[in-house]
Amino acid sequence: MDILTAFNIDKFNALPDVVESNKRLGAIEDLPTFWSALHALFLNYISMAEIVGVVLLHKHFELGKNEALVDVNDSSTPWRLPIHKQPHSGVFKKYNGLVRPQSWLLDDDKLMPYEFYFDPGRKDTTPVLDPMFVQDFAELLTSFNLARVLGLYLRQSDKTLREVTEGRANVKYLDLAPSDPLRWIQTSWCYNSELLDSGHGPFISLGRCIRSGCYSSSDGDHESGHIEEDSSDEDNDDATVAVNGIVKGQEA
Repeated sequence: MDILTAFNIDKFNALPDVVESNKRLGAIEDLPTFWSALHALFLNYISMAEIVGVVLLHKHFELGKNEALVDVNDSSTPWRLPIHKQPHSGVFKKYNGLVRPQSWLLDDDKLMPYEFYFDPGRKDTTPVLDPMFVQDFAELLTSFNLARVLGLYLRQSDKTLREVTEGRANVKYLDLAPSDPLRWIQTSWCYNSELLDSGHGPFISLGRCIRSGCYSSSDGDHESGHIEEDSSDEDNDDATVAVNGIVKGQEA
């Protein structure tokens, strides 16, 4: 079963910013039922839980012709790639290394890579995604009208990071300062094997597992699709903050 489709810049540029995408997720009726169904799906495909997580679809800024967003050492910038000659796998050759898919969105029940990362030593292997898992994931999202809201991302690191956008560079850095979790915009969710083994609750209980995030003002404005700072207040106490990473603990 063919589950992949080619990267398309127009479809990337059609993605909303993270604030708008978060609003769309919050507007879905009966979200608890969706999270329970997602939990059941990952339990049914437990090997996939170690490979991918679920991501809130959004863009940081628009891309130009033959550009793709590529992550190197936790910073993503637009790279020029031969988009018109891309291989079916979505893996490009560049600088004696490989540019590999990092995140996928659903496009007519197939997976389209929309963010990438650089593998300079060609050491990584392209993950094998179970076609039945992709089909069931697509059906679940479609049934809850979430096919344009959520996608999949490749689990690569358990680091907790914050992510900000400066110009056309998306920069991630270690989250060393405590933040109020109620002010975060969650942008990804994933399973933790320790929590699975201990039988902790549904998928939403791992909502503190956050991959990427944003910094937005309290009035909902959002600059360059990813960051908005209040120039009138240097500390920006009213900001909304999200972080990147996997949190292994769970509050009681």
